[in-house]
Amino acid sequence: TWTMQVAPDSISCLAQLVNWGITPTKVAREKLSEELKKLAAANAVIQAQAEVEVVLEIPTAPHLAQVLKNYQKSGVRFMVEKRRAYNGDEMGLGKSLQALAAIELSGTFPAVIVCPPKLKQNWLKECRKWLPHRKASGLINDLAEISILSYTEIHKYVNVGLGAATKKEQKAALADTGRYFIPHIQRFRSIALDEGHFIKDPKSRRTMASRAIVEA
Repeated sequence: TWTMQVAPDSISCLAQLVNWGITPTKVAREKLSEELKKLAAANAVIQAQAEVEVVLEIPTAPHLAQVLKNYQKSGVRFMVEKRRAYNGDEMGLGKSLQALAAIELSGTFPAVIVCPPKLKQNWLKECRKWLPHRKASGLINDLAEISILSYTEIHKYVNVGLGAATKKEQKAALADTGRYFIPHIQRFRSIALDEGHFIKDPKSRRTMASRAIVEA
C-alpha cells in the first residue's frame, strides 16, 4: 500500500497512476474524483476568459496591443491598475513583454529593470525589440529611459561608496535608515524585478539593495 496526499498539485500524477492500473482506496478515489471536477471547472473558466477579447490601447506604442495575447493584456492592465504586482505566469508566456507594456502604458519613465546577470543582454534585446522608441542602457545615465541592472551590481548604485566597501559594511549601510542615494536612483518612476526568487532572503545584499531602490 502506498500513501500519497491528494492535493491540487498532485492530481495529474495520481490520475496517471490510476490510468496505469494502480487501484486507489474508496476514500482516495472519491477525493480524486472531487479534485478532478474542480480542476476541470477551473480550466473551463480559464478557457472562457481566453476566448473573451480584451481591449487594451497603448497610444505611445500601438504595435504592442497588436501582439499581446488576451491573457497578456489582462496582465498588463492588472499591473498598471495595482501599481505593485507579482506576475506568476509560467516560463515562456511573455512576462518580459507584459512588464515593458505595463511601463509603457503607465508612462512611468525613467524605469529600471533588475535581473540576473545572464539575462541582462536579453532584456536589452527585448527593450529594443518591443520599445525601439525608448532609450535602453545597461547602465544608469541621464539619457536612458530604461536602465537594465543585474542583482550583482545594484548595491553599487544605492549608497555612495558601497562599491569599495566590504559586504558587511555594505549591509550595514543598506540597513541604515539614513541612507544616501546617488541622484540617479531617485529618478526612477518604476522598477521591474525579474526572477524574484533572487531576492527571497531579506538579509541578502541584493534584496536590501532592491528594496532600497523601490523605497527611494
